[in-house]
Amino acid sequence: MAGFINALLFLQIAHFFVAYFLLKHIVLKPGLKVIRSIDDADRAMQRDLTLLHEEVELQDAMVKEQWSRHCHVLRSRIPLLVKARVLPIKRQSKPLVTRLSDDDEKRLITDVKNVIVNVVEKGRS
Repeated sequence: MAGFINALLFLQIAHFFVAYFLLKHIVLKPGLKVIRSIDDADRAMQRDLTLLHEEVELQDAMVKEQWSRHCHVLRSRIPLLVKARVLPIKRQSKPLVTRLSDDDEKRLITDVKNVIVNVVEKGRS
């Protein structure tokens, strides 16, 4: 009877190794290859996304720099307001337009420039 138990134990050990071999090489190895290929593809995609984000940031910086240059050129080319002289009409005792002081005139010119620049900048977005 002891020999029969040893033979059954030997048979179970052989069955275990066959099952282990089948599981390892037929089921687990292809699954592990698929998981590794998915991980490699994920890493490659993350690397590509990082490169694309860097490229987009560089393009955004370039566009902002170009836009600031265009705004600077626009500010420099805005014509200054010309002082208008209004001659009083002899029939009226008061002139129709009162003359602005030099400080008020400079503020008006600055305000008009700022309004034009703001309208142009808002038209960009």
